[in-house]
Amino acid sequence: MFYFLLATNEEKIQELVSQLETSFPGMYRVLMEERNVHIVESISRLQISNPEADIAAFLGAAHRKPVAESLRGEGFEVSCEDLMEEKK
Repeated sequence: MFYFLLATNEEKIQELVSQLETSFPGMYRVLMEERNVHIVESISRLQISNPEADIAAFLGAAHRKPVAESLRGEGFEVSCEDLMEEKK
């Protein structure tokens, strides 16, 4: 059986990421840190190759904030939207 966790609350997401880092530091390094670096490098290369294009990236909730912060730090304009949030 598979169990999937859907967390959209930023505070809960950070709590789960912190638990992963504390309980499984090696797994955290690979799944979060290394993966975030790879995502940022890939998106950056894509945007640099296509400077006039808007790039859409679909990320897991735990990656959204650190990837957005890294891209902003590199000077890219970033907009984050929660697709799970109901529109009014």
